[in-house]
Order: sequence, then structure tokens, then C-alpha cells
Amino acid sequence: MKSAKIQLSAQEKKASAERELHQRKYGSWYLTAINLGMTILFVVLQYSSIILQNETASYFFPLFIGFMILTFGGLLLLIWRISKSNERFETIHTNESVPGDDRYWKWGIFYINKDDPALLIQKKFGVGWTVNFGNKWSFVIILLILLPIFLIIFI
Repeated sequence: MKSAKIQLSAQEKKASAERELHQRKYGSWYLTAINLGMTILFVVLQYSSIILQNETASYFFPLFIGFMILTFGGLLLLIWRISKSNERFETIHTNESVPGDDRYWKWGIFYINKDDPALLIQKKFGVGWTVNFGNKWSFVIILLILLPIFLIIFI
């Protein structure tokens, strides 16, 4: 997230860059916390299914509910912090840039632009990132993600 291309306002370059970096910082901390929580949850699930061997772990369900509450609480905190960040930089006027152009979006979800060197760009709708399918490295990334899945399924 930190090294992805930043979409800047032409009128307020410094302020829009600062806003983007603040929002990415909050998003990165949230994703790190979710990753850590899921790792702990999977370790407990692994322990309860392999080590305990068919004994039900009475602490797993409350741990799962706690994880869900912390996840949604963290999401609400993230939304609040980003809205505060947006209020702080209210004077920034954004212009529609190349990634926002409809001709580069197929079915509204696939971004294909061979002239854009960025590998990852922000999604047009919703929150998150998507791959620029016009970049030759995007297929390598997708293959690396899908290869372990196919190996597990077919081997």
C-alpha cells in the first residue's frame, strides 16, 4: 500500500499526498492487526483440531466472537480516522485521473491500461486495490497466487 502510485490533486499536490499517506498508514495498521488476529485464530483452530484430537475446545467460539468484535470495531475506528483525515484536508479538490477513466475499466472491475506502469491501483468502486491487467507482471502475480491453490487441489 505504501509504495503504490498516489493520485494527487493538481492544485494541492503536497496536501493531497499527505492525506493519501495518512489514509494508507491507517489502512496498513488495520490490515496488520487483522492479519495478526487471523494468525492467532488459525493457530488456536489448528491446536484444537490436531493436538486435542476431536475434543471440543470451549474457548474457540468466544475467541472467534471476540475476533469478530475487534475486527468490526477496528473497521469502525478506521472509518472514523479516515473521515477525520478527510475533514482535515477538506480544501483539496481532486480531478479525475487516468485510473478513473471508464474506458480502462472492463465490466467495472477489471482495469486494463498498457500505458499505465502501475501494477496495483485503487479500485474504482469500494475499498481496496486491484491489478492493472495491462501490465505484463500482473499475470505473474496472479499465477503466483493461484499456483499453490491449484497444486493443493490437483496433487
